This record gives sequence, C-alpha cells and structure tokens, in this order.
Amino acid sequence: MGFLEFIFWCIVVVYALGLAGRLLLRWYVRRKQREFAERVDTQQKRQGRRPEGQVTVRQTGRREKHVNRSVGEYVEYEEVQEEDRK
Repeated sequence: MGFLEFIFWCIVVVYALGLAGRLLLRWYVRRKQREFAERVDTQQKRQGRRPEGQVTVRQTGRREKHVNRSVGEYVEYEEVQEEDRK
C-alpha cells in the first residue's frame, strides 16, 4: 500500500505544481502587458500624438564626402551593366 500511496501523492503534487505554475505565468504575463502598455502611452504623450497615417519628414544637413588624402586618388564611379554581345 505504501508504494501506491507514494505514486498517488507524486501525481497530486505534480498536478498542483502545474496548475499553480500556469496561474502564476498568466498573472506575470498580464502584469508585463499592462506595464508595457503604460510605458507606450506615456511615451506617446511625451511625443505628442499625431493622427494615424500622418508622416513627417525632417531633413538633416547635407554631409560632404570625406576621403583621407593619404589613401590615394578617389574616383567616383557608377556601375553599368553591359548587355551580352553575341
């Protein structure tokens, strides 16, 4: 009888731990989802909400190409594909 009782209690404990783990995981995920949503809301409030689909483009200053003079001669080129000649 002792061995069967041991098996029974092992099954009960494993089932209880699985149930508790599932409930704790669900609680943890919901908490993290709420924290993330709050963080996104505060970030959007700081940036100012724009209507959905509105695009803003900011141009930065033009950057000149800088080439180290000690490297040698710099030649800009454009790659051109040639057609196969028969």
